[in-house]
Amino acid sequence: MIPEMIVRADARPHTGHLMRCLALAEAWKALGGRSVFVSAIETPALRRRVADAGHSLEDLASGAFDVGDPVPLLERLARTPGAVVVLDGYDFDTAYQRAVKSAAGVLVVVDDFVHAEHYWADIVLNQNLNAATAVYPCEPYTKVLRGPKYALLRPEFLPYRDWERGAPEVARRALITFGGSDPGNQTCKALTALSRLDGEALEATVVVGPSNPHVEEIEKTARACSLETRVLHAVDDMASLMAWADLAVGAGGTTCQELAFMGLPAVVLVVADNQRLAVQSLADAGVVVSFGEADCVDVQGLAEAIAALAGDAARRRRMSESGRTMVDGLGAERVVRALNEALDASSRNMER
Repeated sequence: MIPEMIVRADARPHTGHLMRCLALAEAWKALGGRSVFVSAIETPALRRRVADAGHSLEDLASGAFDVGDPVPLLERLARTPGAVVVLDGYDFDTAYQRAVKSAAGVLVVVDDFVHAEHYWADIVLNQNLNAATAVYPCEPYTKVLRGPKYALLRPEFLPYRDWERGAPEVARRALITFGGSDPGNQTCKALTALSRLDGEALEATVVVGPSNPHVEEIEKTARACSLETRVLHAVDDMASLMAWADLAVGAGGTTCQELAFMGLPAVVLVVADNQRLAVQSLADAGVVVSFGEADCVDVQGLAEAIAALAGDAARRRRMSESGRTMVDGLGAERVVRALNEALDASSRNMER
């Protein structure tokens, strides 16, 4: 019998942790497993997304709680001892992991940088390109899964595994996406930059995440743009939009794995400290163009960077090939395979 998977990941307001855990839960579901999200999720759209995918949600957002307190998770785990537990967030420190590991069948910690002093997990997953240099202080039994071969992609992307992207001589379709929240409103900066590309017949699609607080300003900026622009809210199928676009402008983070898989060349802004190394490694590998720190963005400079990429078909082809080579879409399957191996090892240890 496949054990239950309990996912502890929040979307308050950033959504990346939750969305990649949804991809893992979908892979678990494909094997016949059930998943429960013990999460604080601010927006109804994201709560519906969890439910529509067929997963249970025990939402912590309605009550006051300490995100670093393991008690809510331990209480849930007490009802299904031996469950698989997935932690994705930077508040799950060494003490938290140790408490959960004592009750879990297998513990998975998803990590973008070494945020804890010690790891008690059976599996540590770092899907970033720069993961090879990360040193995890951990238990002898811990298996560390490193790099984009383990990138967690949602099912909507998987039909594009054998898809081939074209590269028009001049890119005409631009996708702007800055994740679920975009507190610094980088979306409007990107829109303004695109509107400065005089003489370019660009068409833009702007994706506004479910926790974005700047909806009215974004829509006003879009209406004022000289280029044809559509604004979409809380999109459920990012893959089709990435297939439509010739280039993207967006933030570092989990979206970069999706862009790489779709072979979509992108100008990327660093919107959080923990993205800096990952974005730089992607730029060094020729997968994205890094425009540096979002707080320091010069809109005219951003416009020039977009224009340069839009006019360089050969560069876009190289970026697309590099991305497709880096992320092959089998990451969730590989993680589930490692998870099952950890479950088998745990069962053998209990039998001794």
